Amino acid sequence: MTGRRWPCRTALGLVLAAAACVTAAPADAAPRPITAAFYYAWYPETWTPPPHAVPALGHYHSTAPALIRAHLRLLREAHVDAAIVSWWGRSTTSDSRLRRLMRTATALRSPLRFAIYHEGEGQGDPSVASLAADIAHVRALAKSPRYLRVGGKPVIFAFADGGDACGMASRWRRAARGHVYVVLKVFPGYQACADQPSAWHQYAPDRPQVVVPGQSISISPGFYKAGEASARLARDPRRFRASVRAMNASRVRWHLITTFNEWGEGTAVEPARSWQRAYISALARRGREALGVASLSVAAGDRSALVSAGVGTGSPGRPVFARVEWGATNAYGHVSTWRLVRPALGPRLLQFRVDGLAAGSLSHVRVVVRRGSLRKLSADRVVDLRVVHVAAAGDIACGAGSPGASCSQAVTAGLVQSGGYAGVLALGDLQYENGALADFQSFYDASWGAFKSTTHPAPGNHEYNTANAAGYYTYFGPRAGAASRGYYSFRIGAWHLIALNSNCARVGGCGPGSPQETWLRADLSAHRGSCTLAYWHHPRFSSGGHGDQLQVDPLWQALADAHADVVLAGHDHDYERFGPVDGIRSFVVGTGGRNLTGFKKTPDRHSEVRLLKFGVLDLALRDGGYSWRFLAAPGGATLDSGTASCR
Repeated sequence: MTGRRWPCRTALGLVLAAAACVTAAPADAAPRPITAAFYYAWYPETWTPPPHAVPALGHYHSTAPALIRAHLRLLREAHVDAAIVSWWGRSTTSDSRLRRLMRTATALRSPLRFAIYHEGEGQGDPSVASLAADIAHVRALAKSPRYLRVGGKPVIFAFADGGDACGMASRWRRAARGHVYVVLKVFPGYQACADQPSAWHQYAPDRPQVVVPGQSISISPGFYKAGEASARLARDPRRFRASVRAMNASRVRWHLITTFNEWGEGTAVEPARSWQRAYISALARRGREALGVASLSVAAGDRSALVSAGVGTGSPGRPVFARVEWGATNAYGHVSTWRLVRPALGPRLLQFRVDGLAAGSLSHVRVVVRRGSLRKLSADRVVDLRVVHVAAAGDIACGAGSPGASCSQAVTAGLVQSGGYAGVLALGDLQYENGALADFQSFYDASWGAFKSTTHPAPGNHEYNTANAAGYYTYFGPRAGAASRGYYSFRIGAWHLIALNSNCARVGGCGPGSPQETWLRADLSAHRGSCTLAYWHHPRFSSGGHGDQLQVDPLWQALADAHADVVLAGHDHDYERFGPVDGIRSFVVGTGGRNLTGFKKTPDRHSEVRLLKFGVLDLALRDGGYSWRFLAAPGGATLDSGTASCR
């Protein structure tokens, strides 16, 4: 959630399981997702909902038997497995109301399960002893078959405050001692903590959907807090239905709804006088994805394409079949055989491989779904089999005062010159020592300046050693973006590229809600479905001397939420390739020529390749995928290479 939580708020997390205990799946199978809704039992004490968000049931009392029965029916209708109930302590009203909810569910033989949302963690840093006492209390609660378990362990969700870091994860590990399944709220840098909980979640109702890769997805209908003049996230049932589809398709353990009935923040999916049953209905229908093609993506090869389609099978009944059609025009002309599509919760993912396409051409594909005589067609998708190469490096040119430098910018420029690149991504610290315009004109221009017309730069910290990076912005002109921002986006081939400014203090910060982070999320939303590459100067992950740069984590998270594919950076004068983190593969390429520096003794746990060589990164971008080669200078020997698909 954004900022401080509403007074005395507790996020009642509804995480419900279809059986008394959610057991671990076999090692070779992904566990079934658990759908849970954050639930609040603190009414009528906290009734201050905005006038546009009045419950259809009126201003109710959370302990009223009729109200609890109505909520249990709505949650079951919405296919919710569990309620994560806002919980403030062992001797509080929230605890007695949780017990009442579980007793009523037992009496009604409801399949709903319950877990607590530990609110105390969001108000400070409870001691290990205090957490251990809370955990002992929950283990006693979990003697009821209504309490949610995973792998036989009672589930506890915990909120977090703005100051929480890895110490939070350590306190919970020491208190839990392996007896409970703990789901902590994420914070910047959570992936790098030595102590990891059972799972992670995000509570961010001001976003339509947010993914914690490999862990959870949370969806929100809107966010219009009482007392605020406007909505942080305006309600839109059509957008919410798209979020529900994304949740259905997400292969993570936790499917979270934020929230069932938090009326003070206007985030409820519970029926209201204004929106009626729009959001409950969207959740109720999610098991019956409408007949047709809900999504379509393509990964192109040299002469082939892998077509992935999310196929909705509609209401149970007659069998559903699907096939792919392709050709040089949208008249197609080639078809695959029909394939039976098994009924599924949400879209069923199908993949078709199309071979024999002309290298370097544009082809057209679509997917057709039929049930009896009824046919549904996807939109036409143009497959671009052309491959576009870009070169990338940072930390490039020596200047008039660069003592002790190697000054190898001319030999790395030679690699770029011979590559015939469609674009050059300059990763910051392009002109040492201070980014002075005279030095840009004398040194950078004499080497990498040969590619100025195809260069897309990002500013480094050395550029700002000249006031407002004036030398950098004057030298590159409009190619560097607005001088007050330094971030912009553009397209090369089938790819969407984003240059960002990691000198956060120079552009109003990089944190959630900052101008750059807000712009980035809007830009990503406007280019959904494209393969995405972002780059800036300070690396989020690095085993070099500067190490991880946590200030850019909100930018990284925005990219992860949007399923971006590649991130590039410089700053450390080395080459390092990382395995995917949050689904993103990243590279440090600070090898443009100024000098090389060493690595830390202990590499980052995601680091896969580390080299101390001058050179450039050659990226071959194609529709649906990419390849990389690190070319060493001089000579252009390939020291690292690989191929991957977009997400």
